[in-house]
Amino acid sequence: MNPNFSIGQIDSITIPPAWVEVHEEKGRDVPFTMRRFQPLDDENPILAFFYRGRRLDKESGERFRQILALPAHVLSKQEFDDLSPVLRDKNDPEEFQVVIAKTEDFNGKRVLIIEGRYLGISEDNRHMFIDSDGTGTAVQEIFYQAHRRVFPLYYKAAATAMKTINWKQALPPTANIL
Repeated sequence: MNPNFSIGQIDSITIPPAWVEVHEEKGRDVPFTMRRFQPLDDENPILAFFYRGRRLDKESGERFRQILALPAHVLSKQEFDDLSPVLRDKNDPEEFQVVIAKTEDFNGKRVLIIEGRYLGISEDNRHMFIDSDGTGTAVQEIFYQAHRRVFPLYYKAAATAMKTINWKQALPPTANIL
């Protein structure tokens, strides 16, 4: 496989050496897309690229857009709660323990970062949420996830790959996201 590829708002990214694409998943009822990569020598860690297949409602999208428009910062509890539709399962404290929730400038694009642990499966997660078109309603997600024991072993490779991201110019709201 070519270690460079493009998806959604990512114009290019270089996948770590010795990582392979597992398979691409596409939804039937909801047209989500998931592309997952993992090391050849371990099936647990994944670097994934996800689009949920539908837009958020306008109000939720506007809140997401407004929070990203602020200077980079750690989210307040109110901001975190306001982003519930963006965060999906990350806002359920019985399922996911948040370590950090913040916005940051990542390779020239303001993104939302959530880091934490899925409690039931004991997997750590670093998740990036991207406003794909400037409306806040089309959310692309990139994440690295692995069992808590192996998360640190592959984190550097996943983080290095993410640092190679070159973003596309923002798409107009009517464009096809993926």
